[in-house]
Amino acid sequence: LNLAMTWANQCISEFFRQGDMEQAGGLSVSPQCNRDTTFVPTSQVAFIKFVVLPTMEAMGDFLQEVAKNVLPIVLENLQYWQEQEVKELQQHKEKLALLCHSPRSLSRTPSLSMRSRPSSATILPNPDEGGG
Repeated sequence: LNLAMTWANQCISEFFRQGDMEQAGGLSVSPQCNRDTTFVPTSQVAFIKFVVLPTMEAMGDFLQEVAKNVLPIVLENLQYWQEQEVKELQQHKEKLALLCHSPRSLSRTPSLSMRSRPSSATILPNPDEGGG
């Protein structure tokens, strides 16, 4: 999991730098590159489900070592990101509920825009520090 987290952090950081450069250049920001709208756990779940897992399953059909040693790690990583997704969305719902019930917000309904999603900076916990 630590190695997967290192790579996820590196990739997401690179995507966000690319998005920042695109935005600064007046271009449309590429998918998964906008730090304000990309929900990291969801993007990781999708990447594993639609790219990594099918690739490793196909390789595992021909290479027993992949099926035996790599697929379980991929499935463990997928489970981790699915748990992070649920946890972060629950925390986000709780924050929205507090906003909806605060005296200041009784006269208005909060927007569920992409910007109201959890910050990507808080999505990638260090598993060694009990963050996931």
